[in-house]
Amino acid sequence: DLLMAEATETEESLADQFDMLKVNRPRIPMTSMELLELEKEALGMYVSGSPLDQYKGIRESGNIDDIASLEVEDLHVALLAIVTKVMIKEGRVGQFAFIDLEDATGGISAKIWSNRIASCVSYLEPGNCLVVRGRTNRYKTLEIVVDSVTPAMEELKRLQRRVIIKRLDAKLLNHIMKLPSGDTPIDLEVSNGDLRYRLGRYEVAPNYFEGIE
Repeated sequence: DLLMAEATETEESLADQFDMLKVNRPRIPMTSMELLELEKEALGMYVSGSPLDQYKGIRESGNIDDIASLEVEDLHVALLAIVTKVMIKEGRVGQFAFIDLEDATGGISAKIWSNRIASCVSYLEPGNCLVVRGRTNRYKTLEIVVDSVTPAMEELKRLQRRVIIKRLDAKLLNHIMKLPSGDTPIDLEVSNGDLRYRLGRYEVAPNYFEGIE
């Protein structure tokens, strides 16, 4: 009886301790992004996919470089990557930042100097998906000196405004060449859609081409 009483007391004590624990149980069903965040937190890596998967339209634009492909310095590049680490410092002329980026092929560090950081500091959070443009530089190892940072969702929306031209003549080309530079890509499609040539990025008003014959 004494042994049974002690066992019962032990069980009650363990039950009390268990009740005191605050266990954050995952909500089922989870969204794909919640699952990825849980994988990263628990395993330190993504298993079922990547947060970048939802931005495949950016990669398919053909203007994105894989981190693993970067080998030489002084090369202008555009990366679609996840921020994994951010370090912001105060310098003599203002703030500057060091960030670590990764995509499905690898990782790289990037520097954002004080003349660039004001326009992008709000985007610099671990886990954010960004399009980072800049040039490669070698300081001990290869790194990126950043020119601009755009949230991936904004970049995706911008690319969805792409203009595709299937027939180009001298008159239409003249109209395009007079457009100011901007964010909207204008592509020439040839060979029944098998090939597209990027004419450039311009500031294009909605329905601009509807009035041009």
